Amino acid sequence: MDVLIRESNAQVVYEHLPVVRGDPEQLGRLLQNLIANSIKYRSEAVPLIRISADRNERDWTISVHDNGIGIEPEYREVVFELFKRLHGSIFRGLE
Repeated sequence: MDVLIRESNAQVVYEHLPVVRGDPEQLGRLLQNLIANSIKYRSEAVPLIRISADRNERDWTISVHDNGIGIEPEYREVVFELFKRLHGSIFRGLE
């Protein structure tokens, strides 16, 4: 990711991120894909990618925000269907 980040002048900002249970390869791939997509689907602005984590009583929510072009509302369900399917394979047996 270093080359892609440097070539695009992207800024990746993150706070303290927790250690979570899950398949490290799949979780790493997921974060890499989100960062790569943030850079690939950017606007004219220099990509700014923020990664953060929030905790409720029991679970962590990891968020990746960017200043890219976004996803049109009519396509959101199709795009995020993939994440629904991945959720089962990444976190299976950890609950």
